[in-house]
Amino acid sequence: MMASACTTGVLPIWSAGGTPMQLEITTTAGDAGEVVLRVLGELDINTEPALTTALREVIESSPGQEVVVDLAELSFIDSSGVRALLEGSDRATRRGTRLRARNARGIVARVLYLTGVDELLEIASPPPRGPHGGAA
Repeated sequence: MMASACTTGVLPIWSAGGTPMQLEITTTAGDAGEVVLRVLGELDINTEPALTTALREVIESSPGQEVVVDLAELSFIDSSGVRALLEGSDRATRRGTRLRARNARGIVARVLYLTGVDELLEIASPPPRGPHGGAA
């Protein structure tokens, strides 16, 4: 199945230092029929509403389809982003579908590991490394 991309949201946000930050979310159909949301940028209190909205729309419009959040290009996540993923997982479960995440890296993988969200969302990534190279 060929994936067709459509952008569900690009939300430009300005940091305190005047540098633009943004969160870009694209939705595609995966090879196994799942819906894939690719998240690019920083997920924090300012950009979290874009992900919450995208997850809600995809889950509500795709009953029974697996929804996968691809975090490969997410460079930062705070507790607001963690909450958005947890609420999305809860919404998916109530709708009889499944929400998973994949490709978490760096600080994103570490935050999800430390909060236990990596197990809940079945993130297929190696465990994050601690500050001295050992397991976190």
